[in-house]
Formats: sequence, C-alpha cells, structure tokens
Amino acid sequence: MRSKILISTTLVTTVLAAGLIGAKFAPNLLKTEPATNHRTSSVRQVNNPPASSPATKHSAVSSASSPWSAEKSQQLAKFMLDWSSQMGQHYESYYPGHDFNLYGVIFPTPLTNGTMNMHPAVDDHAIDLQWSDNGTGNHDYNLVAVYGGNARSNENYPVLTMYLFTLHKGNPEVLVTQQNQGNPEGYLYFKPTNNQALASGFASIVNHN
Repeated sequence: MRSKILISTTLVTTVLAAGLIGAKFAPNLLKTEPATNHRTSSVRQVNNPPASSPATKHSAVSSASSPWSAEKSQQLAKFMLDWSSQMGQHYESYYPGHDFNLYGVIFPTPLTNGTMNMHPAVDDHAIDLQWSDNGTGNHDYNLVAVYGGNARSNENYPVLTMYLFTLHKGNPEVLVTQQNQGNPEGYLYFKPTNNQALASGFASIVNHN
C-alpha cells in the first residue's frame, strides 16, 4: 500500500527545520491507534469548548431534531474523560479557535477558514469535511468535535493521535489519524477508528441512548 502520509511543501519545510521528520518522505505513517486496555492512570479533566466558543454558541439554540448540541458536547467530554482514563491516556477537546498541533499540522481552524493546505482523505479518497455546530450541513462529513492526545501524557502509546467525531451522511462515525509525515498526494489521511468502545460511545450520545 502506498504511504498514507501528508504535509504540504511549506509545512514540510517548517517541520523538517524543527527536526520532527526525516529528510525524505519515507513510508512511516503510523497505521495503528492506541490499543484498548483498562489500565487506570491519573488523567486531567478533558477540556471542553467554552459556552461562547464557535463549537457551542449556536448549538445551544439548535432545534431538538439536530443530531448535535451543547448538551451532547458536554456528554462527550465526560465520556472521553472516562474512556481515556481506562486507556491510561489523556485527550483534550479542540475546536475552531483552539487548535491541535499534529506534528505541525494545525487543526481544525484552517479547515473552517479556507487556509488548510492539505485535504482530508479516507481510504485513499478525498472527503468533503467541514465543522458543524449542530451536526447538520451540506457536507458528507459534518465535524462536531475534535480530540487530540498529548504524546507526553500517553505513557503506553507516546505518539500524537487525533480523533474526529463526525456525522457521515447523518450517521455517527469517529475518524482517527496519527500521520506524522508528508506525501505527494497532499492528503491528511484518516480511517474509521477500530476502537469499538469509542465508536459505540459516540453513537450512543448522538442517538440519545
């Protein structure tokens, strides 16, 4: 399989200067995610978007039929705190205006303001992804939450991991990436998470279960 790695020419130059990646685009995309375990560790409270942030300021007034809301965002924050504790890891919430740095890739603000110099992809295909306060919109993937793992706090799995919580054509789907290098395609590669507890937890929140 071809390397699934992404960073733009400018981004690669910056990251190379920081010594974060090698001098060549080698096939070094991490294709695994933290293995499920139940080791309890000390985990700080997961940050959640403040009430006035772009991630929640509109969802509070969303109609009852909307798949996402400020209340569900709070439920996800609690779920992520419990889940990450069971994993022995630490994840925090990110949203437009409060970005995660994935090996030099800043997300999600550039996605929302048109400055992102790469394209999200799933299964080798570019996807239509955009932030949505209430889970609805004219996009195949409506992004409602982003959680990033701090490598220094993840003792069992010391790499950066970014999870996207999306409504894919109306259905809850969690995407994950650990991409740490660039690629000629200019793609930021994601895949559906293989952690069933995480996928089921998100689906339960979306579906009011």
